[in-house]
Amino acid sequence: MKNLFKKDIFWLSIIAAGGLAWRLYILSLLKSLTFDEIVSFSVAVKPLAQIWSYVKWEMHPPLHYYFLHFWLQLFGATEISAHLSSVFLSVWAIIALYFLGKEIFKSGVAGLSAAALYAFSPLFCFYGVWARMYSMLFLFATLSFLFFLKLISARGRKIILFGTLFVLCTLAALFSHLTAGIILAIEASYLIYLILSQQNKLRELARKFIIPAIVIIALYGFWFWYFCQHRLKILAGNAWYFNGQGGSPFLLKAFSSFFYNSLHFLTPFDDFLFSVLALSLLVILVFSSMARASWKEKFKIEFFWASGAVFSLLIFFISFAGLFIAKLFVLRYAIIPAIGLFLLAGYGFIRASRFLKIIILFLYLFLSVLSFYYFNSRAVNIENWRGAADFISQNERPGDKIIGALYFDLLPMDFYYHGSLPIMAPLDEKYRGDDILLTAIKTNMYPTTTEKNITQLKNYIQGTHRIFLLVFNGGGAFSAVPKISEDWLASQGFVKTAEWPDASSGSAAVWLMERK
Repeated sequence: MKNLFKKDIFWLSIIAAGGLAWRLYILSLLKSLTFDEIVSFSVAVKPLAQIWSYVKWEMHPPLHYYFLHFWLQLFGATEISAHLSSVFLSVWAIIALYFLGKEIFKSGVAGLSAAALYAFSPLFCFYGVWARMYSMLFLFATLSFLFFLKLISARGRKIILFGTLFVLCTLAALFSHLTAGIILAIEASYLIYLILSQQNKLRELARKFIIPAIVIIALYGFWFWYFCQHRLKILAGNAWYFNGQGGSPFLLKAFSSFFYNSLHFLTPFDDFLFSVLALSLLVILVFSSMARASWKEKFKIEFFWASGAVFSLLIFFISFAGLFIAKLFVLRYAIIPAIGLFLLAGYGFIRASRFLKIIILFLYLFLSVLSFYYFNSRAVNIENWRGAADFISQNERPGDKIIGALYFDLLPMDFYYHGSLPIMAPLDEKYRGDDILLTAIKTNMYPTTTEKNITQLKNYIQGTHRIFLLVFNGGGAFSAVPKISEDWLASQGFVKTAEWPDASSGSAAVWLMERK
């Protein structure tokens, strides 16, 4: 047993090192912080006493901001340091997923397979360098599930130990992201399954789980009540959270992107084709985790329901259903469903036949190489706000002005642009008066520019011959804003004469508009 564990640790070290290498490689390609990362960074470098005045307006819990604050204090307030904070968390998440897979399936190989799929997933390698809370959420949600399983099987003093760890890790996940609110529902559902299958007695489960759950709800409830009163009640239906593309396109991308992600730089047909390949790979793996096909005499499928597979399915289905109920068709919010899928896929790989293993490895390697190729060739332009600021600095003339199609475009310019041109964006009066960072946090959910308030710019552009228009191609609720801005400027006699980068690249762009 010790030799097997040592062998597992050896391979886990290789997997973690490989995952770290891929994340560092992606980090070397990035040219700029994204808008969301700029928010995190700008808040985190504030004095500790001031952070709450900003994060209380955020739509995310505050833990990551405070963690990043202390990280930057220790390792320096630089962009690379901010990225490395997520790299650090995601590497530990690789290790945590191994132990969760081993605990669920009683197999170190299953844990290693799940950890490897997560470590080299193109999408999660990208999230693993993103200076936001998603790596933190993955880590602590995984640890919550791990210590939950340890708790319900513990005896004696270990109940207190694992109960405490379960409470701490679940709270950490809850204070990382709102989608972690589904964790207790998943765990409670699994307990119901155990009771119905007569694997555990109700009284024993109540003693082990319900009391820690009450503690978690009580401690989290204070913040969540404040959040609902202060922030959630003003969330309007035009927020981008509720305007993602649902239905089959989201399902296809959500399922396939765990193994493949072109970052939208392929033609729609090619992207669809490779997404179907990735989805096929996932189906093969999940099918192998729950069933086995036989062709000896006649085709036959035998299903089996290991408790570990049931728990993994509950992690996926309940959390994914929560996203659909809330209409949160946002790929990066599918962190917790991914845990269940990686577990099922890892277990399915070790149960697959040798022939299927060869097919799985070929598809996985092909899609991974393809994803990293497109990331390598085009990812440098993803929200490249530094590049946008440099374009303006290199082409500006006296008398030019900058306009943000959305108000929150001003924050990245404030962060990266060091020239002297004035900058302005339309904004309703109720938001004016705060500093740029606070206003950007309050308004980043909404398309703040409308056909009505864009007329605020009339006096600002009077006598101006050239304007740099900042455009965030975020899609969803924001898709109409560039057109509103361009049409209004056209009505004032301006035409687009240049743009950076080309129209197909990235989501942060600059249009040079000149008066005819």
